[in-house]
Amino acid sequence: MARAWHTSAKKDQEWSEDYAQKVIRHLEIHIFPWVGHKPIETILPTEIVQCLYRPKDRGNLETAQRVREAVQHVYQYAVDVGALEPGKNLVNKNTGGLPPPCSRHFAAITEPAKLGQLLRDIRNYHGHFITRSALRLAPP
Repeated sequence: MARAWHTSAKKDQEWSEDYAQKVIRHLEIHIFPWVGHKPIETILPTEIVQCLYRPKDRGNLETAQRVREAVQHVYQYAVDVGALEPGKNLVNKNTGGLPPPCSRHFAAITEPAKLGQLLRDIRNYHGHFITRSALRLAPP
């Protein structure tokens, strides 16, 4: 079922080849070894949760979330094509109780004097044209 969904989604959503490979690889590594041999209607929610906790416990929360998202799509695809009853679609955004990813904040110059100095330094930079252009686009 997962491979059928992948083929359909790849075509319908016009995924790049690299992205399509990444999605199927996540399933091959994190889902297929444990539940890939079972019919979708016999897979227990706890089995999916165990699959999601493997990358999470290794510190790869984002991977676990991406895998959960792919599994959600597989289950919805199974419902859509009639291979699974809607009431048996037990995978959703809360499956596994994965916390939201930690947002990263990037440093920024907040002092007017230092910002002014940065802008003067960028204006006086005489390096490569592309680098100069990128620097001029980058400030606040």
